[in-house]
Amino acid sequence: MLGNFDRITFDQEIMGGQACIRGMRIPVSLVVNLVAHGKQFTEIIEEYPVLEKEDIEQSLEYAAWFDPGTGPMIKFLADMGVSTKTVLWLRNSGYEAIHIGAGAL
Repeated sequence: MLGNFDRITFDQEIMGGQACIRGMRIPVSLVVNLVAHGKQFTEIIEEYPVLEKEDIEQSLEYAAWFDPGTGPMIKFLADMGVSTKTVLWLRNSGYEAIHIGAGAL
């Protein structure tokens, strides 16, 4: 298994071997894409009730780890629909997150 990524699994029978969450048919790329497009953790969990907050956090950590030579490979442009708390969490986790729009950070 990969370091501390105990929630990230790979199985050729599930999503063609893509990085998935806990053996489910939910790829890490989907979770990262949802966050990148402004979904808050609570919204993602409402849409995918089998997910837990830790699944989302680990998906982001895995995406950042995936290319350690360049650092976090994800940059987030968060519109005003994304909470300041989420943007600050992304920043504190080592991601480049920028709040855009009125009242930007």
